[in-house]
Order: sequence, then structure tokens, then C-alpha cells
Amino acid sequence: MILEKLLWLQLINYMNHIFNNQNFGTCISNHSESEIYVKDIDNGSCEISHKNDFDVLINNPSQKKLSFLKIDKCVYTDGDGQGRKCDLSINDNLNVYFIEIKSIKQENFSKRLKTDDKKDDALDQLIQTINKFKIKFPSLNLRNVHAVIALKPKINIYSQPIQTAEQVRINELLINCGTPNLYTGNKITF
Repeated sequence: MILEKLLWLQLINYMNHIFNNQNFGTCISNHSESEIYVKDIDNGSCEISHKNDFDVLINNPSQKKLSFLKIDKCVYTDGDGQGRKCDLSINDNLNVYFIEIKSIKQENFSKRLKTDDKKDDALDQLIQTINKFKIKFPSLNLRNVHAVIALKPKINIYSQPIQTAEQVRINELLINCGTPNLYTGNKITF
């Protein structure tokens, strides 16, 4: 029991050691609202938004402190030579979610090929971002790293593990960056 508590406290300190203002400056902010709304701004970074205009909902019923990190156009900019990156990450003291938001025209939601192309593109961005973080923070515990593909306009589903038919994407994530935790959806619950 004591060892378990010590390991948990060590993990909390570790996440705080990575996700803080010293490492990310103004790109990171802390939030403890029960619902946090995130909007992907065209030609800009993601921002905390409001109930009537959002792309991703972070459900935080216990109102614990979450760190919101703007990755695209903040941690990494378009002309920095760092390659592709996902839109944002959000974490508590235990888990970190890297999220890529992709726009799909409403008429293309039923066209599997176009949706699959967007998911493949999002997966590539997630893999590249997670690998950048692994290099910068080599002791990042990949069991607690989750990749999320969020499609917009909002699909009214909870983020959930990708279905069996899409195991190829999970395998690609596992092979290329070491985590099997891949989800699709627009709602994450802490």
C-alpha cells in the first residue's frame, strides 16, 4: 500500500515536471472546470472556447486540475522545421491525451475513403508529435499516453477505442511510437 502511494506521488510529480510553464511558457494553461470546451481555430492554435462553439469537450466531473497545451502554432510553428504536429494535448497527473482535430465536410461523412484519409493523416500527425515528446522527455510513460482523432463538425460520440476493423491504425501507432492507446471521438472524460 505504501509503495503504491509512493509510485502514484512519483507519477504526479513526473507529469508536473513535464507539463509546466517552464517547459512550455504561454502555450500551457491549467483548468479545473467540470466541462472544458476546445475549438480548433482556422490558421491559429486551439483555444478554450464555450458551450455553443467547440470541437472537443473535455469532461472533468471531479474538477481536477488539467493542463491544456496548445501544440500546433504554439509549441511548434509552421516554419520551425519540426515537421508535422497534432493540435493539442491535455493531461491530468496520470494520463496525457494528444489530440488531432480534422475537418470533414458534412457530405463526406458517409464516404468512408475520405474519412479514412483524414484519419490516416491525423494518425501521422499524432505519431510525429508523440515521438517529438519522447525525444524531449525520454522517461514519458507510454502506457499513460493516449492519441485521439477528433473529427469535426462534432460527431456526437464519446472518445472510444478504435473499432476492431481499424486495428491497422492501432498497430501503426504501437510500432511507430510505443503506445497502443488510440481513440476517435470528440469527448474525453477524466
